[in-house]
Amino acid sequence: MSRTVAVGLMVAILCARALAAEKLEDVQRHIEERLDKLKSVQARLVLEQEAEFEGVRQAGRTEGTYEIVNRGNQSPFRSDMTMSETLIRPGAAPQKRGASVLTIFDGQFVYVLQDEAGHKSAQKMELNPKWAIFGDKRFLRELGRDFDLMLGKDETVDGQATWVIQATPKDPKKAGLMRTAHYFQKETGLWVKAVSRNKEGKTVMTTRVSDIRLNRPIPPDHFVFVAPKGVEVVDLTAAPKRAPATRPAGRP
Repeated sequence: MSRTVAVGLMVAILCARALAAEKLEDVQRHIEERLDKLKSVQARLVLEQEAEFEGVRQAGRTEGTYEIVNRGNQSPFRSDMTMSETLIRPGAAPQKRGASVLTIFDGQFVYVLQDEAGHKSAQKMELNPKWAIFGDKRFLRELGRDFDLMLGKDETVDGQATWVIQATPKDPKKAGLMRTAHYFQKETGLWVKAVSRNKEGKTVMTTRVSDIRLNRPIPPDHFVFVAPKGVEVVDLTAAPKRAPATRPAGRP
């Protein structure tokens, strides 16, 4: 290959990469612009996980409702989820556990109420931007901190055209997932699906959003947390910054 041809190929590759970056940035801007126009979102989420390590198989399912009112960075949201998990060890009977998790962000603090086998616990904490769930335009910004983003081929989800953004961990050693495909509706900008695969290409987590209702009034008391009688709320807002024992459910 001549030097001229090699230089030409290199220039073409660099130009192609530049165009791809511009297209990704355009899509990100379109998503944010569309989300800004929404007043409220209500929907149903289903998250399914499956993993296997050293012969132990783990399968889990989280499902429930989610709603958010658009107030910029202080947008209150509520998720009411039911979680189930099964552990299967060779030669042993399957172990099953379940819990319900209510998460409320009132615009200032996050409250998490967990009920597992009748044992209730509650926590109050600061909002972690990485917990941004669909309907929140900060999600892509935060995703780009830990993942390399690349625009994929457009696809259709439930009859709606979507942009597909592939997220690959910047540090694979710190992530069990090699790549996640995130699907965003072109009409609304909403994140409506995610598929995560491990290094072998096997699907290990799928999230689906359905029954989407837009711009309907949501009673303000949906975003007010009231602890059940007898349940003490552990206040983590004044504690040293550390990962909480419980995090909101519903986000891969």
